[in-house]
Amino acid sequence: MKKKLTFLLVAFLASLGMMAQDVEISTVEQLKAFRDAVNSGTTYAGQTVKLTADLDLSGESNWKPIGNLVAYPSQSFNGVF
Repeated sequence: MKKKLTFLLVAFLASLGMMAQDVEISTVEQLKAFRDAVNSGTTYAGQTVKLTADLDLSGESNWKPIGNLVAYPSQSFNGVF
C-alpha cells in the first residue's frame, strides 16, 4: 500500500510539474500522501514543502507522525503545527 501511495504522490507532483520544485500541500489527503511517502523513504532533498492551508486533523483518529528529526534533519517544511 505504501508503494502505491508513494507512486500516486510522485505522479501527482509530476503532473503539476513539482518534482524538482517546492511542494505545496493544501488538503488532508495530500498531507497523508506526503507523510506516507516520507515514512516509506522518499526524500524531498532540495525541496521545500509548504503547508498552504489550515488543515483539520481532528477527524484523523489514527494519525502517524511525518518522519523524524534524526532521519530527516535537513528537510525543510514550511508550515505551522
